[in-house]
Amino acid sequence: MISIEEAKKILLENSVQSSNLEMIIGSFSKQLFIVDRTYVLRTSMNSMETEVGKLQRVKGLPAVPKIVRTGTYSSKGLSIFFILATLIPGRDLFDEIDRLTLAQAIEIGYKVSEFLNKLHMIEGSTYDIGHYVPTVPMYKGTWRMGHVEYWRRLR
Repeated sequence: MISIEEAKKILLENSVQSSNLEMIIGSFSKQLFIVDRTYVLRTSMNSMETEVGKLQRVKGLPAVPKIVRTGTYSSKGLSIFFILATLIPGRDLFDEIDRLTLAQAIEIGYKVSEFLNKLHMIEGSTYDIGHYVPTVPMYKGTWRMGHVEYWRRLR
């Protein structure tokens, strides 16, 4: 884990000014920094090459983070790997879902379906993106077949 001060140094070294930097813990206990509600700075003591590859593979889709910069930062003799990406605007659906009208819920359903159709058209050698990964780690099939395998294992 790195401090807010170290995160600010990473940003400054990469010519990113920040007036509001907030540290949160994301999925899989990953440390994240929200930069001015515009960017997300992800840091790790391990290479983030796999994560960069995943983001690059989906970069053509709407509503996915876009990589701004990647690199390493040296602190106390250690290399800290980082990804600076755009923050997807909006509020978390799980926080808002109970307040949606039926028409809004239907519209979101259509948009999610449209997004998933586009996502499943991307070819990949492994099924490695999403909350399915712990259930079917490094599944060696298409993303669509990864979904099928995920549901099969849940039954």
